This record gives sequence, C-alpha cells and structure tokens, in this order.
Amino acid sequence: MRLPPLESLSFRLHARHLMGFCQKNDDTRRIAIVYNPEFLPYVQALRPIKTIFYIRDAYADEGGWSQKRENELRSLADLADEIVVSAREMSKILPAKHQERVIEIPNGVDYVSFSAGHLTPEPTDLSDVPEPRIGYIGRLNRKVDWNLIRLIAESRPNWSIVFVGPVVEGEMALGGRQKEMDAVRRLKNVHLLGLKQHNQLPAYVNRMNVNIMPYDLINAPWMRSGYPLKLHEYLATGLPVVSAPLSTVLPFASVVAIAHGLDDWLRLLEEAIAGRGAGTPEQRRAVARENTWDARVDRLEQVLAGLL
Repeated sequence: MRLPPLESLSFRLHARHLMGFCQKNDDTRRIAIVYNPEFLPYVQALRPIKTIFYIRDAYADEGGWSQKRENELRSLADLADEIVVSAREMSKILPAKHQERVIEIPNGVDYVSFSAGHLTPEPTDLSDVPEPRIGYIGRLNRKVDWNLIRLIAESRPNWSIVFVGPVVEGEMALGGRQKEMDAVRRLKNVHLLGLKQHNQLPAYVNRMNVNIMPYDLINAPWMRSGYPLKLHEYLATGLPVVSAPLSTVLPFASVVAIAHGLDDWLRLLEEAIAGRGAGTPEQRRAVARENTWDARVDRLEQVLAGLL
C-alpha cells in the first residue's frame, strides 16, 4: 500500500540526491528523459531545463491502468518538450493535441555482434538440442502465446523449440497463464535454457534454423503496437523469421513471414526450416543494417541538439 505523503517525501529526497550529483558534475544543461508516467513527480522535483517523454509501451493496455496514471500521462505530455515513441501506434494514448509532435525512434540492433554470432563457439547447453531448432529470445511472460507453442510442439514432436530468457513467474501468475506455460514445460521437445547475458545471445540466435515472435495479441494487447527489440537482432543473423501479425512487423513482411493461426504457423515454419522463408539471408541482413543502434543514437542526438 502506498502512503501519498511518504511517497512524495521519497521522491523529493531522491530528486535532491540526483540534483546534488548533477551539480557535482557541473551539469548546467540538465535534461530529463522519462519513460513512465508514474515518474512525473521526479520531473516536478528536478525541474530540468528540458524534458523528453519516451513512450516505451502501450501503457493503458498492460492492465492496472488507473485514472491517476491517465492524469500523470497527460500532465507529463503537457510538460514534455519532446515526445518520443518506439512505434507510432503507441502515440494513440496521448491527447489529440500532442499527436502531431511525436518523434518515432524505433528499436535497433548491434549489427556487428548479431551478424557474427555464428563465428563464436556453440553454447554447451544448446549442443545437445537436436535440429531443426525454433528459437525465441526474451523474457518469458504472459505476452508469449503459450497455447500456440504447445500446439506447435505437439504437432511436430521432431522439432525443438528453444527459449532463451528468464521466466517471469509473477507476471505469469498475474495474467493467469501459469497453467498454459506449465503444460509447455512438460513437453520433451521444448527447451528452456534460462537467462543469458546480452553478449551471449548472438551465439544462440545464430544456431537456430528459424527464430520466432509468437506473441499473444489477445491476452497481451499492448504487444499489438510493440516494436520487438529482437526483430532486427533476428534479421541480422540472416536466418528466417516467423512472427505474429504485429502492426510494427507488418512493414517487414518481405523478410519476416507473418502467421495468422496455427495452420499458418506450421506451414511457414516448415517453409523456413526447408530454406524457403520470407526473403533471402542477404535481404534480411540488409534490413538489419538499416536499423542499427548507431542510426538510432544519431537520431536521438539530433533531438537533443535541437532542444539545447
């Protein structure tokens, strides 16, 4: 339970600490980049010369959205000098008066690392997993369509479905999806390899036959407008990719196969495993090269330079 007076005091004390750090480093051009409306009190306490509101998710679709959060979002949008989104559709949560000034900076990729992952040694916990391997990297929570995964695994017992990432048990319980995931865990051809460091991921992604984005767009509606970090990481490998129909992924249909329903998933995965996935390896890599983090940082620097 939150106690508003104590919460307000903690914000002010922490803000004072941050202010002291800035002054110690002689930072006279203090800019706040805020990614969640609940951090509005920090902006009010820090009084930065410029504020960027970075919208990283479709907050209202995540559950637990309240009128208090809605008010914070509107106030933060009013205060912000610039509003940045990783996907255009995320701006729909903003009041109409702010829609036109939104700047889109999508997620990118460390192209060098992910395109060269096949040159590193194969991870030991992957070496015993038989091919064909269908891979997914990321947090394992209620955004994954666990029923779909179970049906794919049961329909094709000779396929290995490999998950690389931490299981977020609390979110699974919150979304009522624990039983669905438990059913997947019991299948012999599903392999949960756990959390890895980010610099280890290229070695895993490059050892798959196809990589997937099996999002549950009904039970996790915020993903409809999400821009998956893994999209360009997958493409940088040159390997086939199959995805649920996210609005942000549809423009990449020339290099990402879009699946609608189980039959589609099975057919497209079979084609990808057989080397007939959407696009060619070089076409996939070319798209990733156009979407590097270097390019994203250049764009953000332009925004910051404009503010100052």
